[in-house]
Amino acid sequence: MKPFALCLVFLAACSQSAGASGFRETLDAHLQAIQTRDLAAYEATITGGDTLTLIFPDGRLIETRAEVMDFHRDWFADETWRMSFTPVRVIEGAELSTALYRTRFETTLENGDPYWSESYLALTFALEDGQWRLTHDQNTRIRTSQDDT
Repeated sequence: MKPFALCLVFLAACSQSAGASGFRETLDAHLQAIQTRDLAAYEATITGGDTLTLIFPDGRLIETRAEVMDFHRDWFADETWRMSFTPVRVIEGAELSTALYRTRFETTLENGDPYWSESYLALTFALEDGQWRLTHDQNTRIRTSQDDT
């Protein structure tokens, strides 16, 4: 193999490796942005494309980046909630990676009563121009004894 071609192969392998290792950092930044209600930091972790799927625990679906940003803008403005994440599984790929968390959402209702719910959160990230970006966010509610009251 010619030296120039060998150099190109080496550089391609390094850039793929750097992108893959950046997944965990992007994932951490994404979760931190949610917990701190940092809209700019959140936006930096999502796809630059128009299509972004968000499925809520109640089954509602939105499918555009603009709608996801609108939702998060409103949600982050509400300071009565907090959300915690417990890792379940992370699968890293060369161009697509996914993370599964068990979440706990806590808030205070308008009448002052505390409310909480738990869900599984599945996040799918794709490598876009060398950067990991969220492309799919699915929340599946976990039934609890609280749901029966």
